[in-house]
Amino acid sequence: MKRIILMTFITIVNSFMIFGQNDYYWYKNQKIFVEKLVTKHFIVLDNSLDSTSLKVSLPTSTKIKKWSITKNDAGILPYKNNPISETKWAIIEDNSNVSSKANLMNNKSVKYETSFYLTSKKVEVGLSNLFYVKLKDTNDINLLEKMALENGATIVGNNKFMPLWYTLSCSNSSKGNALQMANLFYETQKFSAAEPNFMNKFDINCVNDTYFSQQWNLNNTGQNGGTIGIDIHFCQARQITTGNSNIIVAVIDQGVELNHPDLVNNIYSSSYDCQTGTSPSVVRGSHGTACAGIIGAVSNNNLGVSGIASSCRLMSISNDLWLRPNVEQELANGFNWARQNGASVISNSWGHNSLASTFLDDAITNALTLGRNGLGCVVVFATGNNDGSVIYPANSNPDILAVGAMSPCAQRKNPSSCDGEYWWGSDYGPELDIVAPGVLIPTTDRQGSNGYNTSTGTAGDYYMTFNGTSSATPHVAAVAALILSRNPNLTQRQVADIIESTAQKVGSYTYQTTTGRTNGTWNNDMGYGLLDAYAAVQAATPAVCNPPILQNVTRSGTTVTYYWDNNNTNNTTIGLQYSIDGGTTWVSNHGGATSPRSWSNVPDVRPIKFRVLGYAPGCSETTSNVIEHPCIAPTLQNIVRSGTTTTFYWSNNITQYFTIGLQYSTDGGTTWVSNHGSATSPRSWSNVPDVSYIKYRVLGYSYGCSGVASNILIYSCNPPVLQNVERNGTTVTYYWDNNYANNTTIGLQYSIDGGTTWVSNHGGATSPRSWSGVPAVYPIKYRVLGYSSSCSGTQSNILTFTASGMGGVKRDPNLPQEASQLKEEYNLIYNSATGVLKVNYPQNVKILKLYNVLGRIIMQQETNNTLENEFNINNLPAGIYIVTFDKSCSRKFVK
Repeated sequence: MKRIILMTFITIVNSFMIFGQNDYYWYKNQKIFVEKLVTKHFIVLDNSLDSTSLKVSLPTSTKIKKWSITKNDAGILPYKNNPISETKWAIIEDNSNVSSKANLMNNKSVKYETSFYLTSKKVEVGLSNLFYVKLKDTNDINLLEKMALENGATIVGNNKFMPLWYTLSCSNSSKGNALQMANLFYETQKFSAAEPNFMNKFDINCVNDTYFSQQWNLNNTGQNGGTIGIDIHFCQARQITTGNSNIIVAVIDQGVELNHPDLVNNIYSSSYDCQTGTSPSVVRGSHGTACAGIIGAVSNNNLGVSGIASSCRLMSISNDLWLRPNVEQELANGFNWARQNGASVISNSWGHNSLASTFLDDAITNALTLGRNGLGCVVVFATGNNDGSVIYPANSNPDILAVGAMSPCAQRKNPSSCDGEYWWGSDYGPELDIVAPGVLIPTTDRQGSNGYNTSTGTAGDYYMTFNGTSSATPHVAAVAALILSRNPNLTQRQVADIIESTAQKVGSYTYQTTTGRTNGTWNNDMGYGLLDAYAAVQAATPAVCNPPILQNVTRSGTTVTYYWDNNNTNNTTIGLQYSIDGGTTWVSNHGGATSPRSWSNVPDVRPIKFRVLGYAPGCSETTSNVIEHPCIAPTLQNIVRSGTTTTFYWSNNITQYFTIGLQYSTDGGTTWVSNHGSATSPRSWSNVPDVSYIKYRVLGYSYGCSGVASNILIYSCNPPVLQNVERNGTTVTYYWDNNYANNTTIGLQYSIDGGTTWVSNHGGATSPRSWSGVPAVYPIKYRVLGYSSSCSGTQSNILTFTASGMGGVKRDPNLPQEASQLKEEYNLIYNSATGVLKVNYPQNVKILKLYNVLGRIIMQQETNNTLENEFNINNLPAGIYIVTFDKSCSRKFVK
């Protein structure tokens, strides 16, 4: 029944009725037309469906062109931290009559389907389930979310390098395939761009070697009647590594043909012949060259076959492997010579069912324990071809990797397996560790007619049907070499653990938890399963354990947002932390590894320290740098005096002070007297001197903050200084300086009887202030009175206006007179927001001076070449000021 359901699928035509028959996509605001190719399809399948089930379910006219599992997360920041899952997909082709096929949209195993397309140049392109949308602005994410929801698309995430670009995915519930959905989004004119994800090249050969298409062991596309996808995942693995020339694989066998054109560039400089005890090795048969080609034939050289570890080197150790006196010692010598001369892996496609040898066992143990400077050589042995129990030496030492053979159909190679080689079967049983492809294996052969293939010329340099556990064993040796290429610091046991724990659980076998088998589920026929080169080199990649970098922390009340960089480490979890006791105790909040992330209910105090913790596979907890939000000085807000008792009012400014020191100074701030106590405002202090001039401040004490000083409040009974009076009819404006007294009230006064009687107008202490209804008579006197909590009615100087002008203030005779007309280059610009007075002047001016109205120099500057200086007068009281330009002229302004 499953075959009937799925066979209708591969020929369906998309039935999204909202679109027309002319297919196109948008590029640079132009329609690019494409033609649907209805015989070829891209499909996304339920993750529970394997390639075997898919093949069985399809009609015989259907070909699976490619089968893969990918995780489309490269460079994508997951949307709302949702994890990006793997996608199981396939490309299928069927040239049968499309119109007779039924729609298969209701099949739950098929999550998405679309046809391939042809360009205007008849170039074939695939269409995936993904499309891309570029926002016009970051705030347009709400538009994207709305459209995705309405049209059945899923937002995967945005690009970390170009964050306005978002990736979305389609399914059969979407309102179109990826091309149609991209058009739908773009044609709303709400987005800058939208385009489908075209797959522009589908070359199933990941290398260009002549016979690679026949190497089902590396890329199973159904050759020899095999099951698609049942291979060692070679193409994926070589994207990570092809090996390293420092990793040497010794092949103890009948000798490798050292000048073979597909091996010569990978041959190690030293070799050894066990029978004569001399170098170089001797070719004593064809078996060794065939084994060596599987491991290390040169890849991508447009020649022959591809080796699995094509960048590693091959060490030839020769022996005829024949019945002969002293052969155990000869082979033992081969092991010892190999490990003493730099071998990392030792591949052994031989064994026997005869009596075991302690002599040989000791040599193997030496390689396992002493090789690679104590890390141990990885020793790989064939289990045998008798369809029975594992043979010696594969069964002699649990640290040996014992390798069985598998057919192209995910079966233990046996007389009835799908390959048709009925005359042999792979040995199996308790000692079996792993299986690898072991039948119909293309590899190198002795050149010309000297080897298994007796053809002459180049064709005779290769053998297309090498078989037995002899051919399976080099696969495992080669992957061990790839693992060590990624991480040469691993022990031989760690390499074996990786190979076993990453094996594929293929075939219709039951893999179970088994005593003594610690690297996952195991099966008597298949060991841990089929060798997986890709998963193995991934697992071998040394974990990058850099600590995360905390870049910034922003606060809004009790909500803190952390910004960090994972620092090239594959963190899966980040722990946010804060400390309010100087770093002794840290409070944590663990979550996703995508920055930024916010945390609510963090104490709104200072000082406070922040850091993040990183957690990545294979790494211990790593700790970032610390960002500290330091103490903010307390603010002294007010002082209330009552005799010798003074009450201090202050704000701690969100700093978690546990002590506040009250202070006063009666000598202008040289010496301070302290009273330490509670950090709760207000607090009173007795026996403070009741003097006419005194300064006050407070000090804050907390974790990491010791004696942080507040602002200073000055209580003074100095009389205010009346700087100027301006008259406009009966309205008079008074300008004064409080003269360091903390006045809260200023009384304006005038007298028209020579000072006998004074009329008052009390109000705020901020200068200037105007008073209406003042008699416009002459002579008239003006003064101001200052009032504070400890000072009452301190009298300023007096300014007198007579009929002929203003008296009472003597002008500094050295002040130049203000010019009646100044050129524009003598210019004053005051910015009240910043408190900065800009002064422009001509080239010849050298000195600028700032005077108050009494003729006292407040500030002085030398000029510079910019013809512009700045005075910061933010802290000066309001009033009239004069700027002099050398002694040539002056200019007055009012603050």
